Amino acid sequence: MSILTELRHSFAESLSLLVEALSREEPEKNLTTEVKVEPLLEMIRPTQDSRFGDYQANCAMPLAKQLGKNPRDLAQKIVDHLGETSLSEITDSLEIAGPGFINIRLKNDYLVARLQEAIKGRKAGVVEVKERRKYVVDFSSPNVAKPMHVGHIRSTVIGDALARILRFLGHAVITDNHLGDWGTQFGMIIYGYKHFVDQGAYRKDPVRELTRLYRKVNLLIEYWNLKDDRERFSAEVKRQEELLREKENRLPAEGKEEKKRQKELRQLAAKLSDMKAEEKLRAKKMEAIEEDQDLLKVAKEHFDIGN
Repeated sequence: MSILTELRHSFAESLSLLVEALSREEPEKNLTTEVKVEPLLEMIRPTQDSRFGDYQANCAMPLAKQLGKNPRDLAQKIVDHLGETSLSEITDSLEIAGPGFINIRLKNDYLVARLQEAIKGRKAGVVEVKERRKYVVDFSSPNVAKPMHVGHIRSTVIGDALARILRFLGHAVITDNHLGDWGTQFGMIIYGYKHFVDQGAYRKDPVRELTRLYRKVNLLIEYWNLKDDRERFSAEVKRQEELLREKENRLPAEGKEEKKRQKELRQLAAKLSDMKAEEKLRAKKMEAIEEDQDLLKVAKEHFDIGN
C-alpha cells in the first residue's frame, strides 16, 4: 500500500466516524447517504510546500459548505477522529491552517522504513493496479518506402516509455509498429526503378535514390489524378456557388428562422471558400509540372502510371 493510499484509508475511517457522529446530533438529516466520502479523499495530496508538511488534506472546506458548518471546526473534528485510526502511528503532527487545511507531517522513522521496503522490493514500492487493463501502444509506424528520421525515434521512445510504465503497473500491453500499405509503396519504387533510376546515384547512395524515385512516381500519379478529376471538382465548386446564391436570394425570414438561415449561409460560404482554395492548390500543383517541359514530357509518356 502506498503512503497516499494509507493516508486516504485513515481519512476514510475518520470521515465515516465524523458523519456518524453528526448524524446522531442531527437525526432529521440523512447524512450517511448525503455525504460522499470518496470525492473528499481525492483532496488529500502531497503538499506543494514542504515547510507545511508532507501531505495536505483540503476536504474540510467542501464538506463544511455542504453541511453548513465552520470549516476550521470541522477540520478539528476530522483530526480528532484521526486519532482513533492507525494514522497516529505514522504521523508526527496534524496541523490545521487557514480556513481548514490539514497539514500532515510524517514521522522520520516511518519514512525510513518505507524507503528500506522500497529498496528491497522488486518495484521500488510501486503498487500494481487492482484492475488490469489491456493497452495497445502504436509506435512510430514509418513509411517503409522512405528513410527514417528523428521524428520516428521520438515517437518510438515515447511509445516504449508508455509501454514500460503500463507493464510496470501491471497492465497487459500489446505493442505495434504498423508498417503501412507497403505493397503500394514498393510498387511505386519498383516502377520508378524500372523507368527512372540513375544507376550512378543508386550505387553511391541507394536509399537516397530510391526515395527520389518514390517521390517522382508519387508526383506523376498525383498529376494525372488531379488532371482526371479537374472537371468533376470544378463542377462541384460551381454547384456550391449556385447553392449559395440560391440561399442568399431567398427572402429573409423572422426570428429564429432567420438566425438559422444566416448560420446556414455562413457554413455554405465557408465550405465554398475551402473548395476554391483547394481548387487553386490543385491548379498550382498541375502548373508546376506543366511549366517544366522535361517533367511534362515524362508525365505524358506515363499517362497510365496510376492505373
